[in-house]
Amino acid sequence: MIHPGLWLGRVIPGKRSGELRFEPAHALGLTLRASEVQQAINLDVEQALRYLHGETLSVPGEEGWVLMTINGYPLGWGRRARGIIKNYYPKGLRRRYPI
Repeated sequence: MIHPGLWLGRVIPGKRSGELRFEPAHALGLTLRASEVQQAINLDVEQALRYLHGETLSVPGEEGWVLMTINGYPLGWGRRARGIIKNYYPKGLRRRYPI
């Protein structure tokens, strides 16, 4: 066993002095359904391949953490800021897929 339980995430320093923010773990994202989070996006195949490659996606909406899904299955996390979803898919899992 690598470690017991489910890793939820980590608390890291924010941009402002004394501010802390929560960064959810990839493992947590894979256990959740879209109905269990505040924001989720169901990607089409092309968007999903771009996400799995590590690219950012341009999808307008509310800022914050977004669960990325395809056909209702979770892929991982993204963080939306100013209409751009920054990719938080683990770098070690990213692969080049033909689009």
